[in-house]
Amino acid sequence: MTTLFSNPSVSIATSADLATITDLLNSAYRGERSKEGWTHEEHLIDGEVRANEETLQQVIQPENSILLKYTNQQQSIIGCVNLQQHADRIYLGMLSVNPLMQNAGI
Repeated sequence: MTTLFSNPSVSIATSADLATITDLLNSAYRGERSKEGWTHEEHLIDGEVRANEETLQQVIQPENSILLKYTNQQQSIIGCVNLQQHADRIYLGMLSVNPLMQNAGI
């Protein structure tokens, strides 16, 4: 079965991806577009900004932190997640999927 999500790819995000990932995070969690998905926080937290490029740059710098991006066949970033190792535990944050594609099995 061929779908929009055929041949997806997970890879490590770089500084070059941060503008796109910032837009993804903010659209998934805040603003009107976020209401099209299930992850929005608009009713809990005011503001349109969940993250900015400077914050994400700080997230990708430490050795114990990795930001993964999920791209579709067209190489568009449609999802991301941050994993951080803290001693014998893993922190998972910034789990996001494009609101228009949530509930699509990503």
